[in-house]
Amino acid sequence: MTTVVQATMVDPAIAQGGGQRVVQASHVQQGPAPIVMGQVVQGQVVGNPVGAMGPQPMYMSAYGAGFGGGYGEEPSGPVDQPICAALLACVCCCPCLGIVAICKATEVGRANSLGDFALARKKRKEAMIWMYATMAGGVVFYVGFVICVLYMNL
Repeated sequence: MTTVVQATMVDPAIAQGGGQRVVQASHVQQGPAPIVMGQVVQGQVVGNPVGAMGPQPMYMSAYGAGFGGGYGEEPSGPVDQPICAALLACVCCCPCLGIVAICKATEVGRANSLGDFALARKKRKEAMIWMYATMAGGVVFYVGFVICVLYMNL
């Protein structure tokens, strides 16, 4: 059982003048013990609706914020490091531009380890631009190479 007491100030002028505050109990009520969030009542945990599986974590992936992220809301937390994609683009497409893409991808990991996730997102965008440039450079090189080989065989 708990007791709830409502107190009113007897003389507000004394409290404003820096004196001691005098209060008087004006209402006393006894009732059941309060229920606290997380406490089990009749087989259910207070704070979770019936059938709920608990709080849903905010999942983050390369495709966006996932659960919990609203439109235009930037996800918080570490950013995926695109080092594997940068290595693949470097080996398969254009090594000259691929080296820059690899360097930019490693900067993402450094920013993540420092805890600067906004900088990590910015560095990831830069790394992705360099990877796309690497792939485009590789396609241009291979198409040009095929055209030159075909032209020389005529």
